[in-house]
Amino acid sequence: MDISPKNIAGECQLKCNYYFNYSNSNCVVQNFGTGLMFSYDKSVQPPVVYNENKYIVGGVFLVTPSCHLFNSNQTNAEIAIFHQPLSTGNMLVVCIPVKVFASFKNSGSLLDTMIGRAAAGAPKQGTTANLPITNYNLNSLVPKDAFYSYSANNQDVIVFGSTSAIPITQDSINKLSQILKPSTPVSEGPKLFYNKKGPALTGGGISNSDIYIDCQPTDSSDEEVMVSANPGVPQTQYDLGNATGFTSFLQIFLLALVIFAMLFGCYYFISKINTKYTGPTVKPGTTTLTKKTFTFTNKEGASTAVYLIAYIMWAALLAGFYFYNLK
Repeated sequence: MDISPKNIAGECQLKCNYYFNYSNSNCVVQNFGTGLMFSYDKSVQPPVVYNENKYIVGGVFLVTPSCHLFNSNQTNAEIAIFHQPLSTGNMLVVCIPVKVFASFKNSGSLLDTMIGRAAAGAPKQGTTANLPITNYNLNSLVPKDAFYSYSANNQDVIVFGSTSAIPITQDSINKLSQILKPSTPVSEGPKLFYNKKGPALTGGGISNSDIYIDCQPTDSSDEEVMVSANPGVPQTQYDLGNATGFTSFLQIFLLALVIFAMLFGCYYFISKINTKYTGPTVKPGTTTLTKKTFTFTNKEGASTAVYLIAYIMWAALLAGFYFYNLK
């Protein structure tokens, strides 16, 4: 499969959200003949989150030359980091090209160290060696650059472009060529999408309740986007054209009607009551209670009450929309 800008079917930024923070690990290598498999310890916290699914590292596989094509050419080597989901999700594979750069002379880099000690400890197919590498951490290998992604065979695959290749010395490539058989590239593959922002900078990625983007080719008009203006505040999209949006509106409208009915009932009940009370009137030698009557029938007062109820009803309706939107 050719990892190239010309083969991009569309952008996939937030749905293809990838966050990583690996821990130091011990390193055991096994020579499979077609590649080197480096172990990776299970950490206390899952080091990777991809589309809200948490992953642990299953192993690091190194081949020469690359399995992917990069701009129609193989690179000197390629790393594939296999991740297993903790509960749900496909297998996640993160692939990084490896290239020899003429200006790169650091034979003490992590990848050069891994290759040199693997060639010495496990030079033949089927051999295994425990590699004493103190700084074995994938944070040193995985780029923080833009990447490509695709899905195939129940696997989600992230591939970094050739401009993000890990530098390596020619001596290390020579050692790999002596202990491994050359790999065969895969020329065809599924649709390729592009995440120009690269890995997420904060842990846990982004919640689907905040942001959802359906990755589609750039010429498609069916892309569905809902973006939160404030990342920490979930947003709700009202769409009366679908069942969920209509149900929400109907619930709020019925609540407003119930409030209106209760208030109108109170007004009607009060307007029909003749409240009678007595007050003292003093006469010589005795006390006589004089009957006084009060009736709520004033038209001006009734009109004011109706207006007040209408204002309260609309306030309740608007408040219902507001608080429902904050849920």
